[in-house]
Amino acid sequence: GGLVRNFMAVANQLEGDQTTEVSSHYVVDAYVYEIDYTTHTSIFFQALQSYGANTITAFQRCENNICESFLAVANLRGICGPESFIPSRIYKWSSISSTNCADVNAGKFHLVYEMSTKAALRLQYVEAHGNYYLLQLTGGSTGVLFHEFESLIPVPEPVVDYAGALGPCDALRLDARASMQSGGRDFTDIRWTLVGGLPESWLIAHPGELPYAIAKLHEIKSAVVAIDSICPSGLYIHPVTNYSCTDSISLPPGTYQIRLSISNWIGGTAQTDVVFRRDVDPVPSARIVGPRDITSYFDKEVVLEGQGKKSPCSTLDPTLLHAWTIRPPLTTARLVTDRPMFTIPENSLTVGIPYQIVYTVSQGTYTASARVSVTCRVSKPVVLIDSTNRVVSLDSKFTMLPLDASQSYSPGNEARELTFVWGCEYYVKVGEKDFGFRSFDCSLLSSDAGSQFTSIFYVDLAKLALAPSRLIDIASDRMIYTEGCVGGSGLLCDPSVRYRFNVAVCDASIGPDLCTATHSQASMASVEWGTTPAQTFIDVNIAPLKSNRISNLMSIKFMGEVKGVSSYTDVSYLWVQMESNGTEHLLRPENLITSIHSANLVTKSGLLQGEYKYRFRLYASLTGALDAAILSSCNGMCGWAEIEVQLNMPPHSGKFTISPAVGEALSTPFTLTAEQWQDQDLPMKHTFSYTGPDGICKYMAVLTSRTALVVVFPPGSAPATCPPPDDSVSCTSLSVRLTVTDSLGSAVDTIKGTTLSMPVSLRPAVFTKLEELNELAKMQDGVGMLSLAGVVSDLLNQFPTGGVAPLLYKQGVRSQLTSRIDQAVKMLVPMSVGTAIHSLGSIWAVCGKASEVDPAARDIASSLLEMIGIRVLNLIGEGDTSAVVQVPTISILIQKTLGALLTPVSATGRRSGARDLLAESTPVKPMSALQTIASVERLSRINVAGHVLGQAADVTQDASYQTVTQVVTEAMLSNIQRQLVGSLASSSSLAS
Repeated sequence: GGLVRNFMAVANQLEGDQTTEVSSHYVVDAYVYEIDYTTHTSIFFQALQSYGANTITAFQRCENNICESFLAVANLRGICGPESFIPSRIYKWSSISSTNCADVNAGKFHLVYEMSTKAALRLQYVEAHGNYYLLQLTGGSTGVLFHEFESLIPVPEPVVDYAGALGPCDALRLDARASMQSGGRDFTDIRWTLVGGLPESWLIAHPGELPYAIAKLHEIKSAVVAIDSICPSGLYIHPVTNYSCTDSISLPPGTYQIRLSISNWIGGTAQTDVVFRRDVDPVPSARIVGPRDITSYFDKEVVLEGQGKKSPCSTLDPTLLHAWTIRPPLTTARLVTDRPMFTIPENSLTVGIPYQIVYTVSQGTYTASARVSVTCRVSKPVVLIDSTNRVVSLDSKFTMLPLDASQSYSPGNEARELTFVWGCEYYVKVGEKDFGFRSFDCSLLSSDAGSQFTSIFYVDLAKLALAPSRLIDIASDRMIYTEGCVGGSGLLCDPSVRYRFNVAVCDASIGPDLCTATHSQASMASVEWGTTPAQTFIDVNIAPLKSNRISNLMSIKFMGEVKGVSSYTDVSYLWVQMESNGTEHLLRPENLITSIHSANLVTKSGLLQGEYKYRFRLYASLTGALDAAILSSCNGMCGWAEIEVQLNMPPHSGKFTISPAVGEALSTPFTLTAEQWQDQDLPMKHTFSYTGPDGICKYMAVLTSRTALVVVFPPGSAPATCPPPDDSVSCTSLSVRLTVTDSLGSAVDTIKGTTLSMPVSLRPAVFTKLEELNELAKMQDGVGMLSLAGVVSDLLNQFPTGGVAPLLYKQGVRSQLTSRIDQAVKMLVPMSVGTAIHSLGSIWAVCGKASEVDPAARDIASSLLEMIGIRVLNLIGEGDTSAVVQVPTISILIQKTLGALLTPVSATGRRSGARDLLAESTPVKPMSALQTIASVERLSRINVAGHVLGQAADVTQDASYQTVTQVVTEAMLSNIQRQLVGSLASSSSLAS
């Protein structure tokens, strides 16, 4: 019934002369034209980015009487060759109204999905048995691939934060700002509707009417609902529905089911239901942060954050009791069930069983509960091939070379049996025309045909030395090497010619016939081998990585070696970054932590950029030093291995808000919100912090699932102009930071500023917050206690000692804060990496000014450092990736606090010499000092986590101490002496 518009899409595959083609010629846009059949004219409408586009297919998808139009661009090849992985793209038509232009040229094809394809000839939409697919037809070895259509269009994932029970004084609060798949935009259509639960007594007493809260709910079109428990005074006119209030109560007692419906920018829609009850009794609130249906993995721990709060109209003691239950019960796992945070250790859940977990909060005789469902799955196998891209000699003393994937494992159950399927490919080039990698039967390269289905595939070098035409018909009937041809030898070399070996690894329950690259539970890895006629026995290898996607917080770390030589053999090494389109040269001295002449390569973090792939090669020689000038002539004297990595892209497209923008320090509650963040590696975690006057981040919450936080702030460090009408008051600005981290450790920061006025009086403000800390302790809100303790400490830091803040007053406050931190830390056991960082940040905030910390507080801080340091070392030892990623943050917080604890203070508050640290005359007890020394030792061990041989020594120091940490061989130990600066000396060495 609407206007019919006609379009023609043109796929442009190549720009330039095909006889002299180069890969860059294939980077050319496809074009869309609009056709007017009445006037027999056409106009250019839109360009679509493409890479050697082969076809564009148009199709419609109809559902619920709504039809939508799509274009699928099948990209055949990119700048890296015809068999490289490149994105094919799906576009969806979206109308755009334009009142200024009378709808001329309104509308556009919007990119909604990029799918990784290789040699895609066509993407064809099909419907079969009620399911929708895109068939990918390829010109390479893969054949036909099926992609489920639903997964190609981003559908919103609604997540609602709410309390399962409301008392008579509780406002109705529903928060859907954590919902995902908005594409970094606001959701276009948000609707809240009542779908069930009106009490029968209400229906009888108020026929045709809704309670005020429900009538108001139906009006709300935003992601946040906040409706007070009391009806507003005055007349309220609802535009559609009659409403009623009884005794000024906006929502009568009962159990309600509310439905949230949301739509994103591209038309994807989703809905979810929430169920809660309104009680007549002053029950506490109980909520579990995050979605109500959770998918976990067998090898990952599950951490659930509960939040309990007392009822605002309760007159009972505010002490809250927390309890978690799980059904079916876990009989082997040790669970802590009486804290707000609930941790299920890895390898504890049974795969496939849905677990029901209930969080209950009690205040006196009143209780409230929240629940989630957790289903466990098996993670995909981790594939490790004990070989990297390398060159192999076909004039070698070896006759068989193994490709060993036996180190592959199923996470959480390393003994579990796996299925292995090897595939073989050869890069074909005829004249100047590239045909890319073409597959062939692996048995043609092995004397053991059965090894194609085992963890180790044996390559017969004699068969590798035969003409490739026996593998693939169109290949050359002469042997072509990758490198090593000497002039006049009559041998042929082409650097593009190489073999690629792929292995698919699946759980043993998946047979070899199904274990392929397209199986959803298969993991893949591959290596490429070049060949040389030169006789060389140097087997260079780079240890395989668990993942070639590197977090932007982690350094690049490669472990190289030459196999088959003794530890006393003199080997020369050289690392080289291979040229690759668009990538920056990274192996500059200022980026390196190891030498490029070391077997291992370690760089600083944050070097990888964008979606580029970075390729590095390790050369090794047994006949002398290597440099770039002689690499081309080292045939027979050196070998090489390659490895390729790329950046794991951090979360993106989200926003960070602070409301209000202006307030009073320690008084105004600020709401911090993270919204619309996107990432493929879930779950995402959020860290809220601010920068103190000392330049150190102070934390409000660390690596939490919460997307919204209500906090108070201390004064900022920079002067600011107060907005009217308070422009006569002294104000400061404070930088507040949101860090969003994905499950692989990549993170992105967003910084906002807020303006704060100073409190009218110091002591009343501090007294109020100390009382709040007492309330938080009764509610067992450890995270809130850590945050508030740090804020109060930073307020104290703004006041010089004396006047309204004499030394004894400050020491007394810091002593109370230290005791509260001690309580909070013990509430948060078992401690996660996030709570460890948060605890360390609060300890530093309190103890950073040594002259204001009394001996008792020092004892507590030393004990906490000991406990937290041991926990961090345990997490590192267990292979916790987030612990390794966060080592720099943990290290600097321990370092700063140790610097304060190692600064002794006399009874009058004056600093004494470092050599008096253990003297009985100082107020610092010997046991506390010994704990501090042990903490220095643990700091050294934390710093060395992830270090490799050849890495530069790590120096950690403060005004009172210095440590130097380095990994060395046992033979080097006798020549190394390490000593702490000052009269107190200690040394520690760990042999590699």
